[in-house]
Amino acid sequence: MSVDNYLNKIKGYLDSVEKFLSEQTTFPIKVETVMAKLQTDFNLNAYDKRKVDTIVRMFLSQHDKYEISVGVKGGIRLRQEDKSSKSSKIKEQVKENIDKKLESMKAQQKPIEISSDNDDFIEHDAGAETETDEDLLD
Repeated sequence: MSVDNYLNKIKGYLDSVEKFLSEQTTFPIKVETVMAKLQTDFNLNAYDKRKVDTIVRMFLSQHDKYEISVGVKGGIRLRQEDKSSKSSKIKEQVKENIDKKLESMKAQQKPIEISSDNDDFIEHDAGAETETDEDLLD
């Protein structure tokens, strides 16, 4: 196998890893999950899977967008600066959506008009009898 063929084969593995990770929405993702995907996509046996696992881990440790960690909460996750840029984009979208909603509500809202012939807003019927305090006590 020539160097070019070998590198093209590895490039295929790494492109598949990047594509799989870009489709994910929740992180962290276990490396074993990514390796299982590679194993099925490229029909790798256990020996080849172990060799590719080392290459994938090395690739992810130097990746700009993803980082790899070990331990109970370990796995592949987004780098911290990528998380903050993603959250700032989401905040901007939310702010734009709120502004659009407010504008549409303002456009639909009619101004309130209060019209009265009299300065007195409470209308009284002059001919009607009103109850007095004495009537209420009885």
